[in-house]
Amino acid sequence: MKNSGGVEGRKIKRKKRIIKLLAVLVVVISLFLVLSWLEYIPVFTKTIEPVGNIGTMNVGSYIESNPDLSEIPNLDKLNYEGYYSTASSEDIIEGYKSDLQDKGYSLEYEGTMPLDGKQYKLIGFLKGLTAVGIIIYESSSESEVIYVTGNALDFREILEWYQNK
Repeated sequence: MKNSGGVEGRKIKRKKRIIKLLAVLVVVISLFLVLSWLEYIPVFTKTIEPVGNIGTMNVGSYIESNPDLSEIPNLDKLNYEGYYSTASSEDIIEGYKSDLQDKGYSLEYEGTMPLDGKQYKLIGFLKGLTAVGIIIYESSSESEVIYVTGNALDFREILEWYQNK
């Protein structure tokens, strides 16, 4: 009888361990999904269109036609999209500031940078491990916007590249 009780006891302990493990797993997965949904973890990041009447651009072709931009590291690890907008660069920046700060992002950088003979405006935001970088060039007829988002750690090399420019 003791043997069968011992076997039953081990089965009960095993079931309890499995239930505890499943409970911890459900909590961890739920937490991960909530943090991802809230954009604290850059898993389901998506780009945001700028204000104004917009169109999308082929970022690959745009980068090829602006060789300095092709030097930006880690773009293959990040989610990005290019847009054309009729809005001014100031309106686009204010639109992104309002939208992203309302979502809990903090503005980490705002400045300008000359590349390929053009003066680009740059803004950068951070929320948890999610970073957003926005590059804007305003011509006489429209603004060209590249919106980049992803893991903040992948942005480190971009920041180093930027500081060396």
